[in-house]
Amino acid sequence: MPTTATITDAPLAPPADLTATDVRLLRLLAGGAGNARLCAALGESEYQITQLVHGLLERTCARGRMQAATLSVVWGVAQAEHVHPDGRPVMLALSPRQLTLLQGWVAGRSNDDLAAECGVTASTIRGYRQPLLDKLATSSNVQAGCLGVLYDLVTLDHVHPALPPLPLSQWTDRPQLPADSTRPA
Repeated sequence: MPTTATITDAPLAPPADLTATDVRLLRLLAGGAGNARLCAALGESEYQITQLVHGLLERTCARGRMQAATLSVVWGVAQAEHVHPDGRPVMLALSPRQLTLLQGWVAGRSNDDLAAECGVTASTIRGYRQPLLDKLATSSNVQAGCLGVLYDLVTLDHVHPALPPLPLSQWTDRPQLPADSTRPA
């Protein structure tokens, strides 16, 4: 029997007031863009990028860039071509430790929290980072988290606890941003 969820909270459904700039910013974040790439892509200063990201986090009720980007994947705002634009092959066979790390990143846990959970040091957790990013052919934790959601490596309850504990492909009634719902920036 399929699981359904009632979406009433702002972070679980795409906000109706997302601008075209918000959508572009979400897609860039999902693709792993840092501030330098955001500045170049949007033609804004680093201060303006910080302000745009802060406003986006406020409108989406996301607690950080990771949650905003992974929610954009859940909503269908960011798709595979935004998350992984170069299309390099992705190795989806992760070790249990790599899967724990990826799920932890998506859930917003710190390296210290993950280290305690795994019974290792935070520096050991940091050492796991690059091999995981290499396996997923990504350059950032945020991009890896978005790929994890997109390719069903991470269940949706890691993105937000009110989402169903399902992989994205199994959530058939997920809310999405209507194609014409963005207003000009």
